[in-house]
Amino acid sequence: MGKPTNLGSEAMFRLNIRLVDRSLRKTLSWQVLDPSHDAFGSFRNPSTLIHDQSFTCAMAGLYASAYFHPDSEFFRRQFLARRIEAISDYIVKVQHPDGSIDLSISNIWSAPDTGFAVRPISKAYRLLGSDFGKRDNRTCGNLATFLRKARRCLAHGKVHTPNHRWVVVAAMGEVNSLFPSKALRSASEDYLSEGIDVNKEGSYIYEKSNSIYNWISNKAIIDIAKYWERSDLLRYVRRNLDFMVFNVHPNGEVVDEYSRRQDRGTHTLLPSSAFDCYMQMALRDRNPIYGSMADLAFKLNLTRGISPAGYISRQQYWEFQGIPRSGLPLHYSRFFPVTGIVRIRNGDISATIMADNFNNFFTIRKGNVIIDSVKIRYNYWGWWNFNPKRIRVRDTTYELVDAFRGRTFHPGPKEVKLKANFKIIARIERLRGGFGIRLRTEGARNIVMQLELGIRPKGELSLKGEKHDLSRLRKSILFDSKQAVIEEGKDRILIDGGLVQHRIWDGWRGYDPWERYGKRTVGLLMTPISPVDMQIGLTAQ
Repeated sequence: MGKPTNLGSEAMFRLNIRLVDRSLRKTLSWQVLDPSHDAFGSFRNPSTLIHDQSFTCAMAGLYASAYFHPDSEFFRRQFLARRIEAISDYIVKVQHPDGSIDLSISNIWSAPDTGFAVRPISKAYRLLGSDFGKRDNRTCGNLATFLRKARRCLAHGKVHTPNHRWVVVAAMGEVNSLFPSKALRSASEDYLSEGIDVNKEGSYIYEKSNSIYNWISNKAIIDIAKYWERSDLLRYVRRNLDFMVFNVHPNGEVVDEYSRRQDRGTHTLLPSSAFDCYMQMALRDRNPIYGSMADLAFKLNLTRGISPAGYISRQQYWEFQGIPRSGLPLHYSRFFPVTGIVRIRNGDISATIMADNFNNFFTIRKGNVIIDSVKIRYNYWGWWNFNPKRIRVRDTTYELVDAFRGRTFHPGPKEVKLKANFKIIARIERLRGGFGIRLRTEGARNIVMQLELGIRPKGELSLKGEKHDLSRLRKSILFDSKQAVIEEGKDRILIDGGLVQHRIWDGWRGYDPWERYGKRTVGLLMTPISPVDMQIGLTAQ
């Protein structure tokens, strides 16, 4: 177990507030302050040049929080109050007749994006309304109009991703707490009757998005428990928080290699939203592991100059410091059969074995040397992925099997079905200091294959006496020698078992609908021809 940590420091608290103040200061120049402008009060995204309705709503909550936070440089600054009033004018102006707003990059007349907007708008309304008990001012009137009008959209609008359900139910609960509505309660009960999409191991089954949508769903369910008095649903949050303890790499990156959303392969550190979820549940449960995970997220975000806690109150911050802490696990092997993954960690060595994951079935890292993917493709009436549907575990061996049984063509009005018989077996074995991968085939002969190790472009690759700067390589390299070495500082991974039997390979590198969001890797290619029985060694030093 890692050593317990604790944030308890006035300096840490003040640094967090300074960072969120800095973020706010950056947005000041983005707001349209010309009263004659059609989008007066909105924020124009400097990247897209769009007057962003969703972001503008978010700024209402941020600016109101800063205005009322005694440790913020913007505390009681009247110019900020005027800006919040301008925001409120804009959002009621652009809100659609059904109560919805737009997310211009993708979602128009969007119920879920209205749901996301409710939290900051409600926060601003509550804060401003609590200021000497006044809610009869123009700003509060606009915010109330927005929230009342949003009720129709939230109750009757459509969602299009799994996490949207819980965002909308949480938003309905928050609006209902201010402006009660039987329609909101009924719609919430309908959504909740579908059941929360967390499996018994703690993974969100549809999205598996450990760096984005897990935390959106967790935060929403925490709000649902509060506003709809459904504390029984917190068991799903706890499951996911427990699961995530084993889904963080040694450097703080979230395990995103099996995500089914746009965080796949993005190498994201444990986000600030994780801090919020772990902190809230640590306060509720006094769970020392949750306290330590919250500390980890807090420190990781501070290190990269991001406020992890926003305008957290002093009272809540110091209450959180009273939670006991526990060391986090540094050595483990955990099989999650329903999710279809194995997570292995031994100090600074971390590995993930994955089933039903499009085209990536294994990753390994030693410190700063990282192999982000191991993929197999084969050409049998077109290129296909090796994509096993389950992992068979026996002691320290993990077997993955995939078979190709044929393909249907449509050369004319009639279907043509061509049968095939080809099986690939990948057996991964934990060894002292690393792993061995035995790759075998059964059935059809003369099938050209490619096995690619996707190396993160950091450090050097040594191959046949030559050193390659991985940060400069823009193409894959054939591995046709006995050994290759990846080095970055003091970290090394030795790769044994290179094999090149052909020079036919698939430039697409395998179908993966989310791969376009991931970061670049350098491919180290092996190209066997069936029948295959080969051994690859991966030794971390």
